[in-house]
Amino acid sequence: MKFEISSIIIALALVCAGCSDPVQGLVDRTRRAATAEEWRAWAAQMIERDKTNSTPLPRSEWPEFVRRTATDDRTSWEVSVGRNTDMDTNGPPLVMLVALGGFESIGVIIGPPSYVEVPPPQYPQISKEVYPGIYVRAVH
Repeated sequence: MKFEISSIIIALALVCAGCSDPVQGLVDRTRRAATAEEWRAWAAQMIERDKTNSTPLPRSEWPEFVRRTATDDRTSWEVSVGRNTDMDTNGPPLVMLVALGGFESIGVIIGPPSYVEVPPPQYPQISKEVYPGIYVRAVH
């Protein structure tokens, strides 16, 4: 009986190992919500919209897969278009679905398939690839 209970406890611990990791949780939700092609098609629309309209896209106009991704205890999710850094004027435009909160943020960064997220060494940033060119980024 002791062997069975300890086996169950170990199995539950392994299953829930990623449960408390918000970055991995967002990676998983992002993958389940849409394919890389769907994310990129939406990002292309956001980049085009940004050329003529600088106001944030209201949540009511987000596609269903974006709303499904931005579901957790954070209520301040925003969509924006920008570059990886203020100094990166030659880089591709990126679409960011980001939840800001206090001293941290977490979000989905959507770039072209060739985009590679490289966390700057001076910032406490975690980046995990969802699809080529699409990352979950957390800054603490």
